[in-house]
Amino acid sequence: VVVGNPGKIIKYNDQNLGIYPIWICPIKKIKNDEKIFSPDNILNSEYIIDVGIYGKPTLPTCNLEDFYEVNHNLENFIHQNCDGMKVFETSCYYSRHEFYKYYDIKKYNKLRTKYNAEKIFPEMYDKIKFYL
Repeated sequence: VVVGNPGKIIKYNDQNLGIYPIWICPIKKIKNDEKIFSPDNILNSEYIIDVGIYGKPTLPTCNLEDFYEVNHNLENFIHQNCDGMKVFETSCYYSRHEFYKYYDIKKYNKLRTKYNAEKIFPEMYDKIKFYL
């Protein structure tokens, strides 16, 4: 995930997941309007922080049988509380509606048309969606 301020997501991890170590890497934004899934165009601060939370939750209150729900809650927390977004090096757990609420569907469709992608490739959501 990338956020403007990592404090809230680190606290969320401490209280809800207990996954350690955590990757924290500062990034200077580079604006490019065609990069619609990029934090450079979505987040407001000049610098952003890449916070990597990878691994198995260690807190007894975090049940791995609820894997989908745990990840979905994390995604929504990032958008609603951290001025952040998920970067897709893994699956997403958003509903289609949530996904296109957070990521600009109009820009995305414009790019798909510009490069004739709608005739050849599935939508981004269909490529990265976690299926139960």
